[in-house]
Amino acid sequence: MNLGPLGSPTYRLVRHLPKALPIIALLAIASACVTQGTFDEMQAERDALSGQNAQLQGELLESRSEVEAVSDTLARERQVGANSRDAYRQLVAQLSGEVALERLAVEQMASGIRVRIPEDVLFTSGSADLADSGITVIQALSGQLKDTPYQIVVGGYTDNVPIGGALGKIYPTNWDLAGARAAHVVTVLEAAGIPSAQLLAVSFGKTDPIASNDTPEGRAENRRIEVRIRPIEIGGSPVPSVGAGPPQ
Repeated sequence: MNLGPLGSPTYRLVRHLPKALPIIALLAIASACVTQGTFDEMQAERDALSGQNAQLQGELLESRSEVEAVSDTLARERQVGANSRDAYRQLVAQLSGEVALERLAVEQMASGIRVRIPEDVLFTSGSADLADSGITVIQALSGQLKDTPYQIVVGGYTDNVPIGGALGKIYPTNWDLAGARAAHVVTVLEAAGIPSAQLLAVSFGKTDPIASNDTPEGRAENRRIEVRIRPIEIGGSPVPSVGAGPPQ
C-alpha cells in the first residue's frame, strides 16, 4: 500500500490512526448515551402529561356531573315553588270564609305555606282540647292536603304567663301546654287522612312571641297554632328539610 512520500498528510494520518481509534470509539459511545438519556426524559415527560390529561378529563366529567345535579335541583325547586303557589291559592280559596273573618292568616313563605290560627278559634278556654269550631277548621285545612305530598309541621305557641290552677296540674309548663295543643291538632289531621309520616308536632312554648306580652291583646296573639306546610318530593326528603328553630 502506497502511503505516499514520507511526511505526507496521508502518511501521517495512517500512522496515527491506531492511536485515534479509542478516542473515536469513546465519542461514539458518549453520543449514544446522551441520545438515550434525552429519549428517556422525553418519554417520562410524555407519560406525565398523559397522566395529567387523564386526571383533567376525570375532573371535567365530575364537574359536568355536578352541573347536571345542580340543574336538576334547580328544576325541582322551581317545580316545588310552583306547587306551593298553587296550594296557597287553593287553601286561600277554601278557607276564604275564615280568612275574611280574620280568624286565621294564610301566608306564602319562601319554602312553603304558613297558616296561623289563634288559640280561641281552636281550643276551649283554659284547655288543650280542641273545640268543635277548631275541629272544623282543621278538617277544612286537611281537605287540601290529603292527596298531595306535604310535610306538615304543627307548632304550638303560648304567651309568657306561667300555667296555674287546674290546667297547671295537667300541663306544668308552657312547653307542655303548647306541645299538647300541637299534638291534638296533628291527631285530627291524621284522622282526616293525612299520612302520619308527613306530620310533625313541635312545642315552641313562649319562645317565639309575635306581639308584646305586656298587654292582654299581645298575649292573645302569642297564644296560637301555626301550621307550616312544606312541599316534599314523592318518596324523598322535605324540600327544604325542617330545622330545629321556628318556621320562617
